[in-house]
Amino acid sequence: MTEGQTTATSPTGATTYADQRGRSNELFAQAATLAPAGVHHNLRSAAPFPLFYERGEGPYKWDADGNRYLCYAMGQGSQILGYSPPAVVEAVRKHAAFGIPGGSHALEIEWARLVGELIPSAERTRFLASGTEATMLALRLARAHTGRSTVVRVQGHYNGWHDYGLIGYRAPFDEAATAGIPDEVLATVRTIRSDLSPSELEEVFAGEDVAAVILEPSGASWGTVPLPSHFLASLRDATSRHGTVLIFDEVITAFRWAPGGIQSLTGITPDLTSLGKILTGGLPGGAVAGAAEILDLLRPDKSPREGYVLHHGTFNGHPVPAAAGIATLTGAASGEAQQAADGHVAALRAGLQEIVESLSIAGFAYGDSSVFHLYLQSPDGEVVGDVSPETMTTERYLAMPRSLIAALHREVRSRGVDLFSYNGGMASGAHGDAELELALSAFDGALRALVQTGVVATA
Repeated sequence: MTEGQTTATSPTGATTYADQRGRSNELFAQAATLAPAGVHHNLRSAAPFPLFYERGEGPYKWDADGNRYLCYAMGQGSQILGYSPPAVVEAVRKHAAFGIPGGSHALEIEWARLVGELIPSAERTRFLASGTEATMLALRLARAHTGRSTVVRVQGHYNGWHDYGLIGYRAPFDEAATAGIPDEVLATVRTIRSDLSPSELEEVFAGEDVAAVILEPSGASWGTVPLPSHFLASLRDATSRHGTVLIFDEVITAFRWAPGGIQSLTGITPDLTSLGKILTGGLPGGAVAGAAEILDLLRPDKSPREGYVLHHGTFNGHPVPAAAGIATLTGAASGEAQQAADGHVAALRAGLQEIVESLSIAGFAYGDSSVFHLYLQSPDGEVVGDVSPETMTTERYLAMPRSLIAALHREVRSRGVDLFSYNGGMASGAHGDAELELALSAFDGALRALVQTGVVATA
């Protein structure tokens, strides 16, 4: 298959999908003997096999068979400028020969200064090796700062794969989403719904035991379940009154919703913010940014009795991600890339909604900023007619069968478009009008196929 060619598809997409991706299938067979399920991130698993990619440029990426895909995964949200922007590539090339991980360097200063200029809460910044590490450290800092033990999480929100992050992530929300988490940890985590009223939120923090609350300020899983309009302000008021540390997990939303993240749009400043993805230009890394009073607990001239928080990490602030991060944040600071991505996805959401309505599909398109989501109902259950973004709940969204989600991904991918997780994706500043036309054509064909094969319910 020639470079840039997308694939044809049968109504189910199954036969031609596998036939035209033989190299990925071969690579998966090799990987399956070396890694659990043949992948190194569970979201990369896919039926009949995951794709193996070779390169990305702008809004596109190419797999090992030469198939080109219009990408709405964008490095799991890390590429606001598009793949391989020249300034970032040159920064990585220039500093690849730095050769000294594990030591301080001048790039750290410029990188932290950029974070401080863009993120309202960032009086201090500590770089780490991943977004999961950022949320884990933020919670430890909060417990040390308050002298309390309990963490409050919002049901369905993803805050990393460590022990505290996977309690309340999936239903049933009072249980851990994974094996291997001790009951003693479970006892220190409480989960709350995102539809609590201001008075109900006040009750959550009225005791003396809550150290921190952590959440995605976009709503669960980058906005698949939007937050009520009052929620962030009410949460800030309640936590301020009761001395609880408010943590915004902006690993996805920072530098995407706006150069300064959701906190810059809402004017609601958390005590701590976890960062990742765009922060490093798509290379490994993360950060905790926030109040100096809390971050300075990391100073090694303190003692544990004074609240000292120990934190190490060989690759914290690694010079290559630092260089990529500086180039990316410099390019994203004006907001032009975000505005272009927002405009593209607004038109995409409108076009998706027209397709859904024209096919009488039980569902709708929605989202905020440069992200989109498709809620689709299964023909195996009762069709609920009053579902809307405003009435969406985590339980309702998670009720979509995995088979339906997998079928949508396969159908659009066989037409040259790749999504992120669940039924949605996000754009970059490199997505334009030609990409919009391609995407809508792919979704139109994919959704028609799902209707024809009875995978999705019709209203």
